[in-house]
Amino acid sequence: MLSCLLSIFISNLICLVYSLIIAFNVEEIKEGEEFKVNWKEVEKAVREKYTTLKLTYARGDDHGGQLAFSNLRIKTDVLDQLLGDTMTIQGKEMKFSKLEGEPLKEFW
Repeated sequence: MLSCLLSIFISNLICLVYSLIIAFNVEEIKEGEEFKVNWKEVEKAVREKYTTLKLTYARGDDHGGQLAFSNLRIKTDVLDQLLGDTMTIQGKEMKFSKLEGEPLKEFW
């Protein structure tokens, strides 16, 4: 049992190491507004709209989160569309950006 769990953990870690990390953030939150991103809704919307990108991992916090896409045979033109897109999810506008530098280090 433990070896099976360890194998799954290592497999997931390898997937993340060979992934491109994209951040998503809510564009506008009004002062005093209670809002928390549902990362599952973001994941679902991105999977539906960008079917040729292989989304391998998603996580979120109150006003944003990260998506991991497999780098293996990634369609850069489709990725560029995602990065230039603003999607309405949960009634809020969300922007996407590639994590680089210090924010990428903080992700790991």
